[in-house]
Amino acid sequence: MGSPLVLVVEDDPGVRAAASRLLSSAGYAVLDAEDGREALDLLRHLAPAVDLVLTDIRMPRMTGMELARAIAELWPDLPVLFMTGFSEDLLGWLPEDARRDRVITKPFEYDDMLRLLATWLPAT
Repeated sequence: MGSPLVLVVEDDPGVRAAASRLLSSAGYAVLDAEDGREALDLLRHLAPAVDLVLTDIRMPRMTGMELARAIAELWPDLPVLFMTGFSEDLLGWLPEDARRDRVITKPFEYDDMLRLLATWLPAT
């Protein structure tokens, strides 16, 4: 079996590149998209191969929440985790345990990101 495949969705090219490098260096296979629409296009072709989606919450064209809703409808078993640079008050829609288990705050630490993914994916 190959490395778990993570789709990173982030509109900021620097953050997208940093997250992709971090995950690649930890042994994950990585695809990336600059927004939710591009991510959905990729998933329409590759969904069975993708093990997890890591998305920013605030993006132009399609937010991370809109993307997560579409994924839940089309691929209900595909886990979606969130990155955000915004305060907790914007995450009020998530239950506390989901904030702890599904959200990482930017700027994120290498170990924190890997710990979060390890709760959802097999070890690499």
